[in-house]
Amino acid sequence: MSDVLVTPPPGGDFDKAPALRAIVWTEAGVGTAVLALRLFTRTKIVNNLGWDDFCMVATWVICIITNALDTAGMHYGIGRHLYYLTPYQRMMAVKYDWISHAFAIAATGLGKVAFALFLLRIIAASNRAQKWFLHGYNILLIVVNIPLIIITYAQCSPTKALWDPTVNAKCWNPKVQATYAVFQGSGFEPQI
Repeated sequence: MSDVLVTPPPGGDFDKAPALRAIVWTEAGVGTAVLALRLFTRTKIVNNLGWDDFCMVATWVICIITNALDTAGMHYGIGRHLYYLTPYQRMMAVKYDWISHAFAIAATGLGKVAFALFLLRIIAASNRAQKWFLHGYNILLIVVNIPLIIITYAQCSPTKALWDPTVNAKCWNPKVQATYAVFQGSGFEPQI
């Protein structure tokens, strides 16, 4: 932050946003193509859309929203060092970053649910134990991910304090959210 940091960081005012934009939107393009091929196959070749397909479409929509929010944040300075941003740019960049968190968490969780539903269609139809395992897996994903979204935004009241340092707010110890986020992402959330 230019009002806090007295010396500029080494390397000058380097903007990584163009590379970040290229990466996230290229990945979105690849994901769109794969999803389109999947839906074409499901509707035209096997004529059998399922819940896994609907979850994949929902995941894709949420990912596009996440990318749009991240791109808006890049407009305000995500990808640049805080030293070179105005207080308004810092606030807006951080705001879009915080808002995108819920969508990113939802997309990763829902994508895993979609994959488990896909497995239910192809391997668990005849195996009762696998079927119950995958249903339990989906429930556990939801039970672990929803609290992280809630904790992320409930940790400060008003929530605007997450990105606006001028707001007088009451916030939890940041370790609460950080610890739960590590718990959610480090292996308790099941991986298949």
